[in-house]
Amino acid sequence: TLDLPVRGDFGDLHADGRRLAGDLGILLEEKPSGAAFHYRGKEQLEEEVAIAVSKLAERHDVEFRRGAMVVEVRAPGPHKGDALRTMMGEAPFAGGT
Repeated sequence: TLDLPVRGDFGDLHADGRRLAGDLGILLEEKPSGAAFHYRGKEQLEEEVAIAVSKLAERHDVEFRRGAMVVEVRAPGPHKGDALRTMMGEAPFAGGT
């Protein structure tokens, strides 16, 4: 089994993220345990967004991840993808696709 931790309050992270997204003119997606910063259509901002969001992640002690036209910050530790991989390794799901 995988114990997923209870996430904390991300109000301050979301407030800082709204300011940052507004300054950069990009979309902020607030999530229960983090935030995603979408810059599709503004690809020229990729490095500026990545640097600014990585600094935000450091200030709030959260993980930083890059994706396709998005950078994300999230609480450290296991997440639903980890839980799904664990579940798929156990009966009756083990060996299935």
